[in-house]
Amino acid sequence: MSTRFINEAGLKALNQLAYKRPRAFLDANPHALTAFIEEEAGTQDIWGANLDIRGDISSLNEISGGGPDTDAQFVPMVRQALSHLTPTDGLDEYRWATINCFVIPQYVPTRWGNATPKEEKGLPGHVKRHWLDGGKVDARRSNAIARLWWLGEYASRAAKHTALYDEGELLDAMANNVNMYHQLLARAYLVSRDRLVAAVYEVFLDDNDYLRATKYANQLMRNLNFRAASVSFDMMTISELREEVEEAKPPKER
Repeated sequence: MSTRFINEAGLKALNQLAYKRPRAFLDANPHALTAFIEEEAGTQDIWGANLDIRGDISSLNEISGGGPDTDAQFVPMVRQALSHLTPTDGLDEYRWATINCFVIPQYVPTRWGNATPKEEKGLPGHVKRHWLDGGKVDARRSNAIARLWWLGEYASRAAKHTALYDEGELLDAMANNVNMYHQLLARAYLVSRDRLVAAVYEVFLDDNDYLRATKYANQLMRNLNFRAASVSFDMMTISELREEVEEAKPPKER
């Protein structure tokens, strides 16, 4: 098992392998994967600096289930082991690819097993999304370990601005209602306003469970995005932001 970062040549080799032998990732054998990418890279060195993980996340390899219901359970473990990371570090695709492929290789195919394409032609894209694409906004939705870290990051930020719900409650709301969370992620301005995120989840958790449906979540975020063009959310208190969210909330169809 590698304890060093994959470097640029290593990540390139992994991406090439994703198209040539995607099942090498699904097999979850880091030693075999290392041999494949070393062969792919030829004489180029594929390893960089030491990888700093300050806790044990190897138990992620041993989970028996998968799916979103397990996400909130594992976020605290990931956040503790990677508590030293900054949001800039959280965009480092080399870090997430290294961890997914060589530290928790069994976790990734288990977590995303239900989404594995049945046809071979769909496997390269599947591997890139869940193992390798760690530097993009969409990685916060799909990259196996990056999304856990970012879920914890957003819950932690929002918890500082609400007295109604603690970090664990916000984390559960985000992880177990992915339509709401994904619609926030899709709008960079909204998700980067921590008080607004707190206000959104205060409203959601205040008996507005219907907002978890895609059409309602999408409309809510579209309304907030439109409103942000004419007012500054940065200048508002959490109470004022909550009023904005209430006004932007689409009515529930009967």
